[in-house]
Amino acid sequence: MKIYYAITIIDDLSLGVTSATVNSANTLDYIPGSAIMGALASKIYSESTPDIITMADELFQKNEAFFSNCLPLFPLNNNPSKLARALPVPLCLHSAKNDAAKRINRSAENDNLDKTIQWKQIRTGYITDSFSDFSSNTVEKSAITRTAIDSSTYTAQEGKLFTQEFIHKGQSFLGYVECDDSFKSIIMQLFDDKVIRLGRSRGSEFGRAQIKMIEAKDISSNYSPVPDSKHLFIWCISNIEFYDTEYGIPTAVPRADNIIGMQIKAEFNASRSFIRTENVRNFNRKRGGFDGEKILVKAGSIICFDLGSPLSKEDLIKIQQNGIGLNRQQGYGEIIVNPDWINKVDLANAQFETPIAVPKKILEITYSKPGTESRLYSWLMEQYKKLNYDLADKVDCMYKHIIDLYLDCRAYSTEIPDTCQMGPSTTQWRILSNLLKTTKRDINKFQQKMYTVIDNISNDPIGWGVKHSYNDFTETFNCAFRRIVEDTLKDIPNESVSDFYSLLFEKIHKGPDLSVRSCLYRAKEQ
Repeated sequence: MKIYYAITIIDDLSLGVTSATVNSANTLDYIPGSAIMGALASKIYSESTPDIITMADELFQKNEAFFSNCLPLFPLNNNPSKLARALPVPLCLHSAKNDAAKRINRSAENDNLDKTIQWKQIRTGYITDSFSDFSSNTVEKSAITRTAIDSSTYTAQEGKLFTQEFIHKGQSFLGYVECDDSFKSIIMQLFDDKVIRLGRSRGSEFGRAQIKMIEAKDISSNYSPVPDSKHLFIWCISNIEFYDTEYGIPTAVPRADNIIGMQIKAEFNASRSFIRTENVRNFNRKRGGFDGEKILVKAGSIICFDLGSPLSKEDLIKIQQNGIGLNRQQGYGEIIVNPDWINKVDLANAQFETPIAVPKKILEITYSKPGTESRLYSWLMEQYKKLNYDLADKVDCMYKHIIDLYLDCRAYSTEIPDTCQMGPSTTQWRILSNLLKTTKRDINKFQQKMYTVIDNISNDPIGWGVKHSYNDFTETFNCAFRRIVEDTLKDIPNESVSDFYSLLFEKIHKGPDLSVRSCLYRAKEQ
């Protein structure tokens, strides 16, 4: 039986294409079946009872289930309230190089092909219900560039940037699990309307997705093979891994009896086949190394065989239902056999087979957010508000001390005219603020650099070096500021010191220039 489900992305999603990247990580535009299988296995082995885990061993270790790739859902042209499971554009579809609207099917027999037109293969896009919609059916993606972090200083490492591509949140995908009826209860229990994590960087802001079971017709009833007495066409809906049993090697050009499992006479037809391949070496975490290299026939490829004897419609349906190739439990091997458009030359206005469609409204995200009913959430919010409130009080008190310090210094330094600036200027405070931004993750390093800046008073006699009287002694502004800071920080947790400085500098920047006498009393009143 097939269990259909839809996945709606809650956070942005990054699904690695390959690990062989340098400073860049591209993403797939679909969710591979292996990712779904891994998410299900993780939930079962971490949350289930021993009896269910025993059943899971049979499900995963013996490959009793086929996890299809989750392909994107796009609106149907004739019914925007429904979303349809899109399929990869067939590689036999070509467009004129200077006229994208002019398209032909190169797999069809066509003796009158216009040789004056330069045709190019269409390799991207998805199809729902007509071949005219594939250019608009694209998965929305973006990329973000980040810097590596030095683990010793928790600051950005100079010259170490990397780019990560991701799929935008809010998009939906449809897939299915094909398994025996005895495993249905496990899958339904752990997957129905749950939030799972997929892809890369799922420990940070990426990877959350909601999964919902849906009712859908079996795919074989949506795509019915058209009998052809001379040819067998295979449209690859997912990547396919072929293995030549005679020579014991991976191959991209399989023999018909090798992949179909029937003793038939058929020859590979290269002129009507359109195949793209990629070489893959998967990392095996259990063994701590890479597996052998695979040759994958990419999704969208068209494989054609010339038949020595015709196949019945029942045989074609059986081939389509069983799929072809190895490792089908990871999403490989899904195909459509003899689609009805395969012998049509002009596909510009051709209607596609009826796709699997689901109502748009059932894909709405319904996962629960933390609320006031959670005691832990309420306690954390109280602590957060209390901490912010205490910090604000500390900053206000510190600000008043700084104003009093300015007034004391001006009263003590009578030789400085009222029209002159006295004490640290706004620019000097901004130097400390910028210093905090560059060393915010290491507050001890910031304080050391801050004291180095304010203690350099040899050339700043009326700035940080201006004097006032304190306990019958003469004290410079920088020493007084350090004393006030150290007294204030005694009651502030270490993890909040950075926030304290940020709020203090922000308040000083927003207020009047304290080094100007005409502003001191106005600041004092505030």
